[in-house]
Amino acid sequence: MQTPFKMNELKKKDIAYNTIKENLLKGFYKETESLSEGYLVKTLNMSRTPIREALQKIQNENLIEISPNRGISIHVLTLKEINDLINLRTAIECYSLDLIFEKISNKEIKEMKNNLNEQIKTHKQRDTLNFTNLDIDFHESFLQLTKNTLFIENMKNIRERTLLHANNIFDQYPERVSLSIDEHFHIIEKIEEKKKDEAIKLLKEHLLNGKERMIY
Repeated sequence: MQTPFKMNELKKKDIAYNTIKENLLKGFYKETESLSEGYLVKTLNMSRTPIREALQKIQNENLIEISPNRGISIHVLTLKEINDLINLRTAIECYSLDLIFEKISNKEIKEMKNNLNEQIKTHKQRDTLNFTNLDIDFHESFLQLTKNTLFIENMKNIRERTLLHANNIFDQYPERVSLSIDEHFHIIEKIEEKKKDEAIKLLKEHLLNGKERMIY
């Protein structure tokens, strides 16, 4: 049985992990910025031990890098990682759309259109972080309909690993957002027209285009 002290330390580690990761995924820390333990100790009002344990866990998830010389920095995706992650998305999403195509209801098409309208709104507001989340929500909708937990878990991991990188790309190149929204529109159009092969083809092309847009 754990002592109260150890339980308290465990709770602090979990709080540190959840807080740092949430701030990271909300874009409070930028790819170009370096964090420090001292900064996190001060802002989270905690000792270094739970923060170090939380940072190690986040590093194991490939979201940050910890270096004795450079401190703590957000992990910047390599070309190989971008290629691997988008190839995995393409395989999962295109298969999912093929699997559930006939099951997509008018209600679900309406939800996709609502999502698209929100994408357009956030783009006009230059709110790239919310756009990026809406973009991923749009793609996750196909996976949710499969009810395949492995697909959904893999997409969650991809979402976390690509969110900040995609957000920074869209922030620097807003014209890429317009292209992505336009491609989403055409995918929905083919789904609504019940043209399965064309919808899957457009989805695959969209994801491959997205791979190019993920590169600075």
